[in-house]
Amino acid sequence: MAACDELIGILRENMRRVERNRYNLEIFLSIAQLYRHNLNLLTGIDNAGHAVQAAREETDRKKARAELDGALATIRAVQSERDEVLRQVSEVWQRSWFPRVAQANGRTFLHELDDVKDHLPTAPLAWNTWSTASSSSHGRTGRRSNWNADG
Repeated sequence: MAACDELIGILRENMRRVERNRYNLEIFLSIAQLYRHNLNLLTGIDNAGHAVQAAREETDRKKARAELDGALATIRAVQSERDEVLRQVSEVWQRSWFPRVAQANGRTFLHELDDVKDHLPTAPLAWNTWSTASSSSHGRTGRRSNWNADG
């Protein structure tokens, strides 16, 4: 855990100093936060399990209830950390998110044709269909084309 904390500290320090490629550091920081959360999750589950086992073995009901309350508090802390890490990671990763549909979550995808490269344009789904012909239509490569020029 100390190494993970050190890594997060180094990434945050470098983010304050960097002028270019800041987003790359933000991605690395989000990955480090995910690893840190997973370590906390595993530790929290282990601690909660020990608390439940201690409560099970306890003969005094008040002490057993206190052990169970401690286990529940640990799980709730892990849950709130999960929600915060998910919010932070989503905030970073959604900046470069490209949806696979025309509109999703208030964002609109716009494909602009590139006049430099030779490639087939993006076509409506009805035009972009798999060829249903036999293997003779695959040409010399033997691969099936996903572009049906006949419409």
